[in-house]
Amino acid sequence: MEENKPIHNEEEVKPPDTKHQLNNPSTDEPIEPTAETTADAEQPSTLNLSTEALAEADPSPSTVEDMEVHHHTHHEHGKRNWKSYFWEFLMLFLAVFCGFLAEYQLEHVIENSREKQFMKTMAEDLRSDSAALNRLIRLRKSRIRELDTLFHLIASDEYLINGRKVHELYEFPYWDIFRFHPSDRTMQQLKNGGNLRLVRKINVSNALIKYDVLVRNNKEYEPLQTELANQINQHLEKLLDPLIIEKSLRAYTDEQLMADTVLVGRKDKRNLPSDIAISKLADTDKKIFLKYINQVKTLYLQSMRDNMRTKKLAEETLALVTEEYHLK
Repeated sequence: MEENKPIHNEEEVKPPDTKHQLNNPSTDEPIEPTAETTADAEQPSTLNLSTEALAEADPSPSTVEDMEVHHHTHHEHGKRNWKSYFWEFLMLFLAVFCGFLAEYQLEHVIENSREKQFMKTMAEDLRSDSAALNRLIRLRKSRIRELDTLFHLIASDEYLINGRKVHELYEFPYWDIFRFHPSDRTMQQLKNGGNLRLVRKINVSNALIKYDVLVRNNKEYEPLQTELANQINQHLEKLLDPLIIEKSLRAYTDEQLMADTVLVGRKDKRNLPSDIAISKLADTDKKIFLKYINQVKTLYLQSMRDNMRTKKLAEETLALVTEEYHLK
């Protein structure tokens, strides 16, 4: 009976310690996985996945520390000293200064162009004035000779037998003056528009001002000559017959009314009769005429001399402007 009883060995009966075997992989005995051990083995992967998810959702302390370190590094990098402020100020100053130089250069170019354009038109005005003064001087010389002839006819009483010659010398308004009308378009723009400052060359500026002053001073004598002409015209009816003058000019007047343009090339506008009688003047009227003729002749002579001086100055100013600004 005893032989049939199983012998129970404590070491054999003792269940295998799976946990100890798992923790000690050096054991030579093979380990068969069970359901419990399989569950235990799968559990760490689940924990690992949850840990990674948490790591993605919430940054780890090491990441926060890295961010803090980066923040402190950026703060230290942005720290500025007096050199950085100096270089920024220098760059800003150079930018503004270069812009100012560019604007100044552009304005300088524009003003130079305007100055040369003004000088071109001034040269044209001076040429026009010179030509007008030439014509005026020739007319004044011719009128002075006519006044000399008229003075001789009246003083010698030759007007009584040569009335036609007296009327030939008369052209209404005979005693009026020849006026000089300067071409001052450029000078007016320079003065009234404040553009005289554009003329940078002092010698040219002084010459232009001198010429303008001379022209304006000569214009001041015109009212005196006009007043003298009005005074002598009151006595013309004692010497000249207005009916004869009107008839002599009728043919020319009708011809001009029929034309659409100004008639030119006709030296004598009058058609006087061959024999014209003039009544003898009283001694008082004769002296009045001779006095006025002499005064008008004197004014004409002085005006002619002024015109000659103005013409000379106009030519000198024109030569200076042409030379200084290289005009053709």
